[in-house]
Amino acid sequence: MKQKIRRRALALAVLTAVMALMGAGVARADAEYTEIVCLGNDLSASQKTTVLDLMGLTYEEAEAIGIVNVTIEDERSLLGDYISADKIGSRSLSSVYIEQGASTEGIQVETHNITYVTSAMYTNAMITAGIENAYVTVAAPTKVSGTAALAGIYKAYETMVGEELEPEAKSVAGQELITTADLADYLGSDEAAALIAEIKATVLDKAITDPDSIRQSIRDIAASQNITLTDEQVEQILSLMQRLAQLDLDPQKLANQLTNLQQTLQGLEDAGKATQGFFARVTQFFVNIGQWFANLFGR
Repeated sequence: MKQKIRRRALALAVLTAVMALMGAGVARADAEYTEIVCLGNDLSASQKTTVLDLMGLTYEEAEAIGIVNVTIEDERSLLGDYISADKIGSRSLSSVYIEQGASTEGIQVETHNITYVTSAMYTNAMITAGIENAYVTVAAPTKVSGTAALAGIYKAYETMVGEELEPEAKSVAGQELITTADLADYLGSDEAAALIAEIKATVLDKAITDPDSIRQSIRDIAASQNITLTDEQVEQILSLMQRLAQLDLDPQKLANQLTNLQQTLQGLEDAGKATQGFFARVTQFFVNIGQWFANLFGR
């Protein structure tokens, strides 16, 4: 990914000139920026240098690209209903570098010093929020959970494209991230991300809306993976799926982004990070749902 996000020379010259005309401050959406940095608001000067180095940037490059800040209040507003205060913490440290990708490239995420949220979790939540075709680096100066980064991703993406994401979609995506992370404590990170992805694909593919039917699908899919969920976990997933089913998701856009997540999950299986065949079955769901969405969109 870093080879794709190092297109610097011309961009720096143009952006520096634009900022000189605009005056000091953040890159504006109407300047049609294609990349932006969002830093945790509580980073010290040395921590900013560390984070930017992990992103492959100097501070001067980041300033020329454009910098926004994500605060602990942003994180609490997004995730406060779904996560305990101790996991949110009192400081915003995780940061984001995001670049707009080509229209067919989907979402790609890499992380540095992020312990609680995985790349697949970010990707899945970003798809739900309506983000598409983006290269994202999430980094922190030391080991942190990474929950604040989702709020940073939203802020950076909205600034970059000059358009706000749907508030309900952002909220549902936040719930999805935390639900998956909670399951990760029980199942393992990759397995939890894949399980939620498969349930999500099934519910949307079959247009299941009845709560009892969703519950049964959750239990059936879990059982097929030799997973036993508690009633509380089933209800937590049910709440998420009911909200997902009500989102006004663009079928063609969703299909495009799901294709990329399918490839990410397949890569995890190829790397031997999951039970043999587990991700293969999940990726097949994405093949099926992608075709379903494409057919629906073409009607």
